[in-house]
Amino acid sequence: MLEFADISKINAADWLELNFIISNIKILSKEVLTSNIDDYYEEKQEENVDVEFEDLMNNMYNEITNRKRILTDKYFLNNSIDTIDLNINIRNNEIYKFMLFLSTHNIYGSTKLKGKKLSQAAMLFEEVITDILEQFSGNAKRIGHPRRNMPTNLKNSINVLCEYMNEPFNSFDDLPKYSKDADVDIISWKPYDCRPGQQILLVSCKCSPDWEEETIVPLDLWTSLINFRVHPHIGFAIPHVISDIEKWNSQSKIKGILFDRLRVLNITSKIKDVELNREIKEWNNAQCDLLRRYKL
Repeated sequence: MLEFADISKINAADWLELNFIISNIKILSKEVLTSNIDDYYEEKQEENVDVEFEDLMNNMYNEITNRKRILTDKYFLNNSIDTIDLNINIRNNEIYKFMLFLSTHNIYGSTKLKGKKLSQAAMLFEEVITDILEQFSGNAKRIGHPRRNMPTNLKNSINVLCEYMNEPFNSFDDLPKYSKDADVDIISWKPYDCRPGQQILLVSCKCSPDWEEETIVPLDLWTSLINFRVHPHIGFAIPHVISDIEKWNSQSKIKGILFDRLRVLNITSKIKDVELNREIKEWNNAQCDLLRRYKL
């Protein structure tokens, strides 16, 4: 098992998921879990840190139950009376592993991503969400900065997007100087036939644990850049899990359609793009090796 992590940096249920993913564990007894976390709890008491042990355990088990409720048979852990059981081999699900590792990267010293490594992981996250939205809606393009498969210049990228989407391109002189991607990382669209009028989603992707404070898609700006025939929707993707339904509802009103780790797992378990799947698998393997250093 992994050392129990600083609970100020991680949801205990995420730590539990990590244990099942990086090892060959199929069943964990709650007695063993209690013993492991109790050691951490005693250390925190010695440090005069206020940690309620019973609350910690109950919250972890309740969260596992809640994730199972949301995903039903697609969720891989069962919370039974005496054990937590693995019922699906999640270790082959590169998407979920990637999002979990990215969500929890800052809890152990050597797994923490900084600088170029964090930027690369954030770009891969945008690529993964693009792949998923393309599977879901039929069409999606990543325009987040730095772009890999679209023109470097944002104005040129928007022009290319308009051709793909069959939407009118608005002529404009200059975008604001700060506009590397104008706070939109992905655009997905779903036409119904060859005529105008389709579902369009403008998505912003964020990896930060402080994602609630992140800016939303500037819809007024984008409707001035593209003359959408039908008003687009906005969306927001994160690698974390949003468990609190009140938070989910309030953030949906602010940020639009939310894509957290559970919703992504509900959409698909596979990356369609072969090269992207290879990149994600390599990234996951490297992060997994680092995590195993913290096994007890």
